[in-house]
Amino acid sequence: MSEQAMLTEAGLQHLNKTSPWVKFIAVLAFVGTTIMLLMGLVFLVMGLGAGNPSFMAGGLLYLVITLIICLIPGILMWRYSKAIGRIPDDGQPALEDALARQKSFWKYMGIYTIVILVITVLAMLFAIIYGSISHQ
Repeated sequence: MSEQAMLTEAGLQHLNKTSPWVKFIAVLAFVGTTIMLLMGLVFLVMGLGAGNPSFMAGGLLYLVITLIICLIPGILMWRYSKAIGRIPDDGQPALEDALARQKSFWKYMGIYTIVILVITVLAMLFAIIYGSISHQ
């Protein structure tokens, strides 16, 4: 097994300089989530007021998508930033926690990307098949 990695002062400085940017993006994700949730609630209220189930369903779908796209990555980034901030006080355990939280973020983003790619391919196939059928 190789030597155990240690965090140098330069490495800590790099992480500390990264932390505000991670926190900034997390805050933007929270702001975006709030705006999108408000828009989803507007759809729900409009659907209830008009008695239109498609508006209500659209609003619910919009709320779920908002949570998946904005809120979860925002939470993961916020936790990563907080873990970086604990490194000077807690040392190695905080560094390991920060790296684990970073891994969680990138794992989520990888799975999210795969899902989006699959949905895109399926949508393209559907469009091709539907286009072929509708022109006969």
